[in-house]
Parts: sequence; structure tokens; C-alpha cells
Amino acid sequence: DPSVLDDFVMMKSDGFPTYHLANIVDDHAMEITHVMRAEEWLPSTPRHLLLYKAFGWTPPIFAHMPMILGNDRSKLSKRHGATSTLDYKANGYLPEALLNFMALLGWSFDDHTEIFSRDDLIKHFTLDHVSKAGAIFDTEKLTWMNGVYIRSLSIPDLASRIQPFLERPKEEGGLSNDVARPLDADLLLLVAPLAQERLKTLADATSVLALFFENNPVYEPAALIQKGATAEKTVSALNYTIQRFEAVETWDRVELET
Repeated sequence: DPSVLDDFVMMKSDGFPTYHLANIVDDHAMEITHVMRAEEWLPSTPRHLLLYKAFGWTPPIFAHMPMILGNDRSKLSKRHGATSTLDYKANGYLPEALLNFMALLGWSFDDHTEIFSRDDLIKHFTLDHVSKAGAIFDTEKLTWMNGVYIRSLSIPDLASRIQPFLERPKEEGGLSNDVARPLDADLLLLVAPLAQERLKTLADATSVLALFFENNPVYEPAALIQKGATAEKTVSALNYTIQRFEAVETWDRVELET
């Protein structure tokens, strides 16, 4: 019906096909059975179904997913921050955490489950649980979820994952450039448990573990002064702490805690 669907272009004057034609030919050649795409492609679906009919091909099953939105409820874009999975990987987000988070954008596992494995996702995914409403890309929730996954890692796995972040040049968020690379693997295994509960991303490891690798870590003076304290009280407390440490004969957990 021309009143509903316009006479769209399938082939350009130079013989090059438009997206609509190339898309359905490509999907047919690859024997695609299901097409799941963003809801913005809904207006193109009638065109694609007509092309399948014209070629005498059986069309795949189409499903349209809700849009991913920023916190301002507009379409997610670079102005909302990182949008590439590689950007999140570089910023210290675990692949399994990102997959878990992305799966929940417009879909629900059940009424309460938020953390699940890839195998569980494959087992339970159905289109029946896809929402029609747009999904908000909540970076705070992603960061929380990433922390949950970090705390579930074994210590050897955690150590191997944070090592590349620690070994980056200082200008890229790594340890001081004076620290020898590669890092001491045994030392890294020893100190990794101390960081595990505090990490929200793998990139946080540098600020948490720098004192174990850098001979003269630099701290901003203001960061050492607790809320409600003064510079004089802070210096006094640090001197007292140094004296207590120097008096310790056996450096083990029990002795240090007493």
C-alpha cells in the first residue's frame, strides 16, 4: 500500500545495492534464522519482508529490542561516556560483569536474580522476558556489579588480571615508571587479597597497591588529613604509628592487630 509504505530505493545508479537489499541477501546467504535488533529498525521491517517475498525466500523471525538510554532517557551516545566494550575493558571492567549487565538491559532473568553466569543466561533467555520500555544504562550499577565479580575471583586469577593495569605507564594509570616491569609475581600474589575487597574496577588496583611496589609513594597532604582532624593532629598520629611499627618484632597479622 503506497499510502503506508513508500517506494524505497534498492539499487543506486552506480549499481551498488542499498542497505535494505544487501542486508536481506546477506542474511539469506548466511542462513540467518533469527534477527534481533533495536526498535529503531521497526520501520524497515515491512520493506525487508517484502524483499524476502519478492525473492521467494522464507524470512527469519524478527524481534525488536528496546533502546538503550542514558540517565537523561535520551538514546545512549558518546556524550554519556564510554560506549564501546573495549573502552570498558580498558577501564578495568570484567567481560563477565559487562555481559551480565548488558543482558539485563531490557530483559529480566526473573523477579530477583541480578548476578548469573553466561551458561545460566543461555539456559534461561527467552524473548518473553524482554521489556518494551527503553533500558537505562546505569554506570553505577555496572560498577557495583563489577565489584561483585572481582570479589568472586580466585587470588591467582585476580593477580593475573590486575597485573596489566599495574604495569601500564604511569601516564596511563599504572605504577610509577621507576618500578621494574614485569612485577614480582610472588609479591603480587601476596598483596592481591588486600585489594580484592576494595576494588570496584581492575584499574583501581594502582591506587590501592602502589605502596607495596613504589619505594617512595607520593600522597597529597590533604588526603592524609581525616575529616574533623588538623594537620598537627595528623602528623602526631603518623609519628605515633611509626613508633609502634618500629617496636614490632614479629611482623605477622596477630602481632600487628594487637
